This record gives sequence, C-alpha cells and structure tokens, in this order.
Amino acid sequence: MKKQIILLIAVLISCLLISCDFSSIRQLKPDSYYFTKTEPFEWDKDYVLAATNFPPQIQIWDPQTNKMVHKFSLCENEEKWGKGSKRSLIMYDLFAHDGIIWFVGVGISDSLVRLECKTGEFKFIPLDISPYEVSLMPKYDNGKDAVFVASASYPQKGISIRILDMQGNVIQKNDISYADEYLDLRTTLSKYYDNENYYTIVSKEEDLNKNSTDIFKVLQLTNTENTTVFNIPKEKIIQEDIINNAFGKKLQRFSYSPMLLLYNNASKNRFMELSVQDLDYRENEKDYIRFLYKVNSLLDFDFEYTGIYYDEADAKSFWSVEEYGDNIYITGKQLCLIPEKEHIDGLEVAMYSKNGGKPIKTAPLLYANRVYCEMKDDCAWFSKDVYSQDINTFEWDYSDKTGIYKLDYKNQKVYEYSPDGTCLEIEWKDCN
Repeated sequence: MKKQIILLIAVLISCLLISCDFSSIRQLKPDSYYFTKTEPFEWDKDYVLAATNFPPQIQIWDPQTNKMVHKFSLCENEEKWGKGSKRSLIMYDLFAHDGIIWFVGVGISDSLVRLECKTGEFKFIPLDISPYEVSLMPKYDNGKDAVFVASASYPQKGISIRILDMQGNVIQKNDISYADEYLDLRTTLSKYYDNENYYTIVSKEEDLNKNSTDIFKVLQLTNTENTTVFNIPKEKIIQEDIINNAFGKKLQRFSYSPMLLLYNNASKNRFMELSVQDLDYRENEKDYIRFLYKVNSLLDFDFEYTGIYYDEADAKSFWSVEEYGDNIYITGKQLCLIPEKEHIDGLEVAMYSKNGGKPIKTAPLLYANRVYCEMKDDCAWFSKDVYSQDINTFEWDYSDKTGIYKLDYKNQKVYEYSPDGTCLEIEWKDCN
C-alpha cells in the first residue's frame, strides 16, 4: 500500500510538471510582443553600426566624434524578454541601409527583423526558411536595392535563399540542393558580390584526392532559372609546391576546402582561405593548415597567394582581412587562446607584410566580438561586448564595458572608444 501511495504521488507530481510546461508553452507570445517599439532615431549615412549579444544590443556610433549616439536595447524589459519568457536573442547577422536596420538570429523564430530608425518600429517578416545571413544587394531589383537572406548550409540538403524588396516583400526564391551538383556548400557567409549577383566557391566532395579537373566551382546564388556553375581550373587554387613547403613534406593524401572571406563591410579587398588537411598525419607533424589567397577576380579565377598561412587550426581565424599600403591586417585570433589572456574573450589584430611571412606586430581587442564589424574610409570598426564571461569559471561580469574599437589603417593605430568619445590607444606588441 505504501508503494502504491508513493507511486500515486509521483504520478501526480509528473502530471503537475507536464501541465506547467504546456501552460508556459501556451502562454508564449509572438515575436511582435517582445519587440514592439523603441525610441526613434535620425539615421545618418556616415554613422557606424555595432552590435553585441551580451546583452542583445545594437549601437550607433559617430566616426567624426567617436561617440555612441544611440543604442537599441533588445532586452530592456526582463519580464518580457529573458527570464520572464525563458527566451533569448542571439544575432547572427545584420546590416543598416537608408535608416533601416535588418537582422536575423535565434529567438525570433524564422523571421527577418526590420527596424526603422526614424519611427523606432519593428517589423517581423516571417520566412519559410531559417535565416542565417542577411545582406544588401545594391540595385538588384530593376535598379532598386534588395535584401539577400540565406539559410545555413545543411549537409545533404543545401541552402535556401530569399530575396526581398526594401519593404520586406519576398520577390525571389532560390533553393540550391546539395544533391544537384554534389556540392560541398560550407557556408553562405563566404560570398562575393559582382555584377548585381552573389557568388560563392564550392567543391565537389566526392572528387577530393582524385585527378578530376572540376573539383572547384563558382556557384551563382541568385539565379532562379538554374544553378549557374563555373568550373575553376584546379591549378588556379591548388599549388602543390606551396602546400608541400608549408607541411614540410610531400603530401600523398590530403583534403582541401576553399572559403571566400567576406563579412559585412569590413574589407575593401577580397580574400579566400584554403584549408588543407594531411590525411596521413602523424604525431609531431602538421595536420591542418589554412592558406590565405587574395582574390583579384573571382569570375576570372585570378587567385594570388599572400605568403600567409596558419598552422594552428584552433588558435586563429581569418575573420577580417584588409590589405592597405604595404601591409595586410588580419583580425580573428581569440584572446582566450593566448596563455596570459586565457580567461578573457576577445580578438587580436595582426599586421603582416604584403610579401607574407610571420606577423610583424599584434594588438589585443579585449571583449571584441564577431557579431559585426564595419569599414568606413580608411578604418575598420569592431564591436565590443558590454558584459563578459570568464572562459575558465563561466562566471559573468555585468560591469558596463560599452565601447568600440577602431583600426586606423592609414596611421597604423588601434583605438578603443568609450560612449562619450574618450579614447584609449592600444599598444602594439612587436613580434620580432
């Protein structure tokens, strides 16, 4: 009898918990409930956009005064957003154009969000895909600007692309199947804009390590009639003498994958990363190297090796790359992978000679993130998180760290600015 009573109590508790869970689901409000209206703001085309996910926030900075002139807080009401609804927002991608900010992310269902600065109104545009990237397509729709939205690339499936007018109406759909061309679609964030169309580099996975000449292809992302593909001659990308010299031996079996490096408005140049993995890797040998190429012309297959490569697969990334004068600037290495900064999140910028080789000097960007960066004139602006988390203890520091970093290519200077314009020059560290 005692066991039956205990079992009955357990069943009642389970039913109560299930009831509570379903009740909370029924009470979940639509996205428009959490994003309603924010304070209006008059946009200027010369302003710089910045963003952070900790907390979810979009910032507007004036590059003339180096001050933050406006802030859109996306989780200001904790009862509505965050703990109260058990929802969170992580922005994947965003851009601003003509006073309208567009963004996609997690926590807003399958919607594209359109924030009009002058009215402060949010518009939710439901899509039939899970958007991962959003960017501007200048003069695409009969000479009018358009919005490019793409899903992530899913193995054995492919990518889905939607093009919208500036009011948020879908004007074109394009679903590119993985199986159509047996293409290894790594990511839609590696794309190239030319002649009113977006392109990306893809590879035929089943041909790796074979003698096929059509391994690499240029794929047009915005053609609805058919999947337009251009074959890239293998020798334009794979230069075995360069690869063998970097590995210190002649590779017998290896895999490789090209990826264009384009992110928002962070670079005036075009670069490509070629990842090469030694399939016969042994202990104390290099197993994975990423080579940096400059793309002089994608459609003419004009690739130029920069003489720069990374052989630490987890320590560095080519996130933002810019050639200026006699140097190449690469931002992407995570600070937490540097021994003396292992508990700090952030990025590192490194300056290289245009002739390649090792870095000349580096500068740390504490708490900088990879949500968004932007190029204005001769400077790159890197967003910074407001809150921080200790990489080792996972404890959060809620002290206000609002700021932005500016990399001045012309003067070879790095600055950190506070919201009031207060400037701190970041010291370079000599690598010689």
